[in-house]
Amino acid sequence: MPSVYSVEEMRRIEAAFDRDTASGKRNYAITLLMTRLGIRPGDIAKMSLNELDFQSESIRFIQQKTRKKVVVPCSRELRSILDRYPNRIPSMSVTTLNRDIKELGRMAVGVAVQNG
Repeated sequence: MPSVYSVEEMRRIEAAFDRDTASGKRNYAITLLMTRLGIRPGDIAKMSLNELDFQSESIRFIQQKTRKKVVVPCSRELRSILDRYPNRIPSMSVTTLNRDIKELGRMAVGVAVQNG
């Protein structure tokens, strides 16, 4: 399994979610935080609403690995998804998130091999 995915593989991973279901919407939002903004799963799992600053269209948090303050832009697409969670950040355990990411990665690589 590759440790880095191509843009096309990331698009396939993002497209794999059934966004008609609550879990699919949640997983899509979490995946966008990782694929578009580079936020680590552990940081996402620990995020709270306090980190979202919609007025400045940014997400501000203390990175778990480095303990440094990080500020990343919050795109309109991501904001529209996060707006669906008015009182919380969509979340799941880091273990579950990592397991699901690995499975989606396998799916993306499988699709690339089939189409390659």
